[in-house]
Amino acid sequence: MFSDTLFRDGQEVSQLGERRLNLLVWCWGRRGGSVRLTHDLVKSLRARDDVDLSVSLSRQSELFYETSELGLPGFHVDTYTGIGSALVNSLRLPILRARMARLVRERNIHVVLCVMRHPWSSVVFPAFREAGARVLMELHDAEPHPGESYPFWQQHLAMDLAATDGLVVLSEHVRRAALATHNYPADRIWTVPHAGFVFDPPARRESPRSLPTDRPPRLLFFGRLLEYKGLDLLAKAYRLLRGRREVELRIVGTGRSALVGGLHGKPGVTLDLRWIPEREIGPILNEADLIVAPYREASQSGVIPAAYSLGLPVVAMPVGGLVEQVEHGRTGLIAGQTNAESFAATVEMLLDNPGLYRTCSEGALNASRTTLDADRVAGRLCDIARQVAAIPPR
Repeated sequence: MFSDTLFRDGQEVSQLGERRLNLLVWCWGRRGGSVRLTHDLVKSLRARDDVDLSVSLSRQSELFYETSELGLPGFHVDTYTGIGSALVNSLRLPILRARMARLVRERNIHVVLCVMRHPWSSVVFPAFREAGARVLMELHDAEPHPGESYPFWQQHLAMDLAATDGLVVLSEHVRRAALATHNYPADRIWTVPHAGFVFDPPARRESPRSLPTDRPPRLLFFGRLLEYKGLDLLAKAYRLLRGRREVELRIVGTGRSALVGGLHGKPGVTLDLRWIPEREIGPILNEADLIVAPYREASQSGVIPAAYSLGLPVVAMPVGGLVEQVEHGRTGLIAGQTNAESFAATVEMLLDNPGLYRTCSEGALNASRTTLDADRVAGRLCDIARQVAAIPPR
């Protein structure tokens, strides 16, 4: 519970003591992992008796109705569905800025928790602070991924960082980058692991998996198709595996389809190149035996904790935050080197050892139930928000 002094605009205004935390969860993203993270977080925080919770969402979010039906107070906005609506709705930013500041004052918000940065965040964050709230932002990437940068990426991030009072990062890899690249104060950065997604259907698995004996094992790559994801390395690794054993590969996601051109028509390969609706994600993951993450670099992955809830082991490259998410020999395996040969050998090591596979499946389930549990992560974020509420603004 609160035990420190609350500062507003550098002035001590009250002792919060045992009072409840007034928290606004803010996410104007439309689809993808951020809206699922927001929904799960809000659902967990709503059940706590030490938080007065408010929410601000984009009405274009693919989980808008599910999250808004939780019945929490707040203010929701129309963001955009394309370039045209983005340009038109951006003209309303001064009005939205004033409306969000009013919400902070009316609800006496102590902390605004931003689950994911947004193109409009650098406009809205200062309004939160001017209205008396602290801004705590989840920073998913401290640097752009190769092929993902856009003009003024670094400048936009610098503006967002300047308008925050604290950061939550999902890996120590991102924490180090925030310190080195942006010189953000170390005592205002907290590392909290990426919460596990539990999709329904099929919900969390109860018992560990075993390798199939009546069919080839199924490898799954799930996510956006981008240069840094190492799809060319995966294609080469798969060819090596197929030369030694029966195995199948399914690639599911949207993005730059040319990156998987070398796998078109190959034996045992299924390509499902589209945006996957929320209701289909769980069944797609559940049909796999092993998640493959052949990335050349990574901040962290949302697919890995989602896989763990279904007892799916992961084989990953030894890069970025992946080495923190995959516990070698307990939830999956980390390749020895970032190349196709090492990746193929590591996949084969797991497929050739049913006992190790089952151990990793059990470890994945255990991680999902403990450190990656949504309620546990929400509690940690709540504790951090209390700390941010009790320190002077930056």
